[in-house]
Amino acid sequence: MSFHVTPLRRLRIVCGCGLLVLALGSAGVSFTPTIDAEGRVLCYAGAGLCALLGFLNLWWARRTPAEAMVTVIPDRAPVSEQVRYYRRMLWLSLIAFPALSALSAYELHELESGAADSVRLWAPLAFLYERLGYWPTVLAPMALGLACAALLSSSSAESPPTTDFSERQDPWPAALARKAAWSRCPPWTRRHAFDLMSIY
Repeated sequence: MSFHVTPLRRLRIVCGCGLLVLALGSAGVSFTPTIDAEGRVLCYAGAGLCALLGFLNLWWARRTPAEAMVTVIPDRAPVSEQVRYYRRMLWLSLIAFPALSALSAYELHELESGAADSVRLWAPLAFLYERLGYWPTVLAPMALGLACAALLSSSSAESPPTTDFSERQDPWPAALARKAAWSRCPPWTRRHAFDLMSIY
C-alpha cells in the first residue's frame, strides 16, 4: 500500500486504554473537596461514559482481524476511503455545530431571563457575547458549521482520481504472441510485419 496505514486492532486498543485512564481521572476528580454535588454527578457521568466507550473499543479490538488497517492521513488513502471520511466529517459537523448553537442559545436565554445567575459557555462564545451580544453568539456556531460543511463538501468532490495499476494488462505478452504468429506466415507476407509491429 502506498499510503500510511496503522493496524486497526492496535488503534482500538490504544483508544480503549486511553478512555479507561480518562474514566479513572474523571472519577478521581470527583473526590476533590472543591467539587459540589452537581460537579460530582457530572464527573461520575463522564467517568461512566468513558469507561463504556473504553470497554467497547477493547471489545471491538478483540473482534477486529489482525490484517485490518486504517489510514493515518486521509489525503493519502484511496479515493473511496477519502469520500467516506469526508462524508462522516460532514454529517458530524451538521450535527455538532447546530447542537452547540442550540445549547448556547438555551444557556444565554436562562441568563438573560434571570432564571440563572451564571452560565457556562465555550470560551470563544463567551468572548463574543461580552462584545457583540446574544444573536452573534448564537449564530456563530451555525456559521462555523456551514463553513466546515462547505469545505468538506468541496474536499469530497475534488478528491483526485487514482489509477489501479494492478488491473492494467501488460502489452508485451500480446505483442510477443503476434510476433510469433507473424513468423509462421508465408515469406511474402512478412515484409509487412515491421509495419504492423509499429502500429501496435
